[in-house]
Amino acid sequence: MEWIQIALEEYKSLRTESLEAVRTQQTTVKLGIVIIGCIMVTGFNLWDKSLLPDIIFFIFIPLLCYITIVIWIGEVERMMRTGYFLTTLEKKISRAYPNSPNLLNYETWIRGNQVKSRLPQLTWNYIAVIVLFFLMTLASIITGNFKLASEVDALYIVLLNIPELLLLAAVIRYVRVVTKSFY
Repeated sequence: MEWIQIALEEYKSLRTESLEAVRTQQTTVKLGIVIIGCIMVTGFNLWDKSLLPDIIFFIFIPLLCYITIVIWIGEVERMMRTGYFLTTLEKKISRAYPNSPNLLNYETWIRGNQVKSRLPQLTWNYIAVIVLFFLMTLASIITGNFKLASEVDALYIVLLNIPELLLLAAVIRYVRVVTKSFY
C-alpha cells in the first residue's frame, strides 16, 4: 500500500512540526522574559528622566508582553492543530490494519477518554505563561502610574490608562477566544 508510506511520511513531518512549535513556544517565552526584563531594568535606571520611563512602562513593556503572548498562543495553536490532524491520520492508518494493535496512537491517546487525567499539567503550564505576561503588563502599568503620580494631574493619568486597559481587555479577549479551540 503506497498510501501508507505517504501517510507515514506525512505523520513524521507533522510530528516534527509539532515539536518545532513546542520549541518556538519555549523560545518565545524565554526571549520575551529576557527582553522585557532588560527594558524594565532600563526603565528603572532612567527613573529620574522625565519621559523615557513613562514610555517604557506605559508603551514598550505592555506591547512586548502582548506581542509575546500573541506569538506564543499562535505556536500553541499550531501545535494543537497539528495534533488534531495527527489523530485523524492515526485513525486512518489503524483502520487500514484492523488486525494489528493501534500502530500510531499517541495523539489519539492524549485526546482520548482520560483527557482530564493527562492534560491538567499542560493546562496549568499554559495558564501560568499567560498569567505571567499579564502580570508583567499590570506591574508595568502600575509602575508607570506610580512614577507619574507625583509629576502630573490625576486626569492625565486616568486618560493614559484608558487605552492601556482597553488594549489589555482586547488581548485578554483574544487569548480567551483562541484558547477555547484548544479543548
